[in-house]
Amino acid sequence: SVGTIELAEADLAAAASLHVTATGFATPPAITLRRLGGTDFATGAAPLDAGGLAPGTYVVQASSGATSDVRTITVADGQQAEVALVARATARVAGRVTIRPTGTSAAGLDCVAAPAIGGIAGFGDAGAVRTDAQGRFTLDVPAGDSELRCWRLDGSVSDVSRLVHVEPGATAAIELSVIAAVDGASLGVSFEIAPEGARLTRVPRSLAMLQVGDLVTRAGGVELAGLSRT
Repeated sequence: SVGTIELAEADLAAAASLHVTATGFATPPAITLRRLGGTDFATGAAPLDAGGLAPGTYVVQASSGATSDVRTITVADGQQAEVALVARATARVAGRVTIRPTGTSAAGLDCVAAPAIGGIAGFGDAGAVRTDAQGRFTLDVPAGDSELRCWRLDGSVSDVSRLVHVEPGATAAIELSVIAAVDGASLGVSFEIAPEGARLTRVPRSLAMLQVGDLVTRAGGVELAGLSRT
């Protein structure tokens, strides 16, 4: 059967379309696609026919439980393209999250994984696990490249994300770190540690004064320059 779709901001005058198939999944996967830099979005069951799409590059993912796959594809005006997704094997991450710069265990964070390709992550909002009192978590992830993302619901620490590579059936030990929110306010950002400080990789709309790529050199009275990722 053909999946149903939900679309927004599609350029119908020069619409593109995608036909998405998925194989190797134990149960029928859900298909999700979105356009990079835009709001075009579609969901449905495989196989999925998504029409009325604006031209551009799309991230396309199939997910069923812990099994998933993701691809990117660029479509031009009026182009019809096909995307074939194949279930990846699974792997595992044994992770620990600490709060910088004290090294305190970060308990109570929710962590998810999404398949990634070429440095672009798919969607990983389902199947979250929570860090324990020592900041540790164990999470099944798609084999190959994936993005880990952890956050605390009360916003008392920053979000953190990391691209990782784990071979099929293997377990990777991953250390992540977060920064305490400034003056108790939620940062709600993702970052990568750089020699000069923390480079922002994701910024919520509520922080209009910040942009992706900005360098944070001081937070909560703590100098971030010179910190290293552990």
